[in-house]
Amino acid sequence: MTKTRVAVAAAMCLTALAGVAQAGVVHIDIGGALNDPSLDLGDGTWQQGRDWNWNLDSSNDQNGQAWASEKWIGMSPVDLNVGVVTDGIDPDVAITKNLTNNTGTAWTSFKIDLLQFPGFGPLSVYNSSVASSRFSVKTVTNFITGNAEMVFSLGVGDTPVLNGQSVSFFFTFNIPGDVAFRMVQTPIPAPGALALVGLAGMVATRRRR
Repeated sequence: MTKTRVAVAAAMCLTALAGVAQAGVVHIDIGGALNDPSLDLGDGTWQQGRDWNWNLDSSNDQNGQAWASEKWIGMSPVDLNVGVVTDGIDPDVAITKNLTNNTGTAWTSFKIDLLQFPGFGPLSVYNSSVASSRFSVKTVTNFITGNAEMVFSLGVGDTPVLNGQSVSFFFTFNIPGDVAFRMVQTPIPAPGALALVGLAGMVATRRRR
């Protein structure tokens, strides 16, 4: 059993012991990436209220809202585990992600994949909910496999997210009851940036020789 499924099961047990019937979303958990070289969480943990948090949607207490703040220090994909516990209905979950680019490389696009764990139902992202503070072009794909993909790109008037700058992403998805999934995030550098990094590596190697 994966760590995420264990966390989901534990949250469900705690809810049952409490004996209080709650509507919609009961718990949201974000984990993983604790040893990821691309992400700096300061204390090395996802601390609720600092790195991430969640609450019920004030306009509809069946739905949930979650947010996360991430400081990126590397260009490798960051793989998060997300678990959502419900009381059996099919709620919507809105996520806000605030990312700071400290990678030393400008970002010209960004990809977010939602990959369901075996044994859990499919995810479905609402196209109209997907947005970004820096990327005006978006492509949303809900696959028949139950996975979803969002790609954010520069549009007219947009500028790359430079080192030291921040970008936010927003999206809402529907889930069939309890769900656990991976959120794989991949920054895409400005054209030629990786080539420059590779060239610098080759020069350093030759100098060592």
